[in-house]
Amino acid sequence: MARFPVRSKNFLTALISAAALSLFPQYGATQPAGQHTQQEQVRYPENDEPTRLTIREALRAERHNYMIELSGVVLRQTGPHSAIIHDGTAAIEVELPPAQVPSHGLKANSHVRVRGEINHEGHRAHEVEVTEAFWSF
Repeated sequence: MARFPVRSKNFLTALISAAALSLFPQYGATQPAGQHTQQEQVRYPENDEPTRLTIREALRAERHNYMIELSGVVLRQTGPHSAIIHDGTAAIEVELPPAQVPSHGLKANSHVRVRGEINHEGHRAHEVEVTEAFWSF
């Protein structure tokens, strides 16, 4: 077995890793973080089924009044029937029907999955009018 000095081993490891990443770019970082080669696009359903989106995708959506499904965690309650939820990509305000609000209120850090209609309320503001909410405490 050949013996290599430590510097040679590090160089060989780096060389082999670079070769492997060039062959399989999906397993390595091939571009700086935050830069994307393609524009993220939202696929809209052909029927009334809600589109499952991240909150970031929902905020970037161009269509108005279509059904979506979001999952996240309650950050804070903003009104008797509204709260801001976050999923790790962004935050959005959701408006719940009174029957969908838990009896103990909208507690921070509660996990929720909501289905509803997304509305554009101005240039950058969006809100989701919820028709169904699924809570896990």
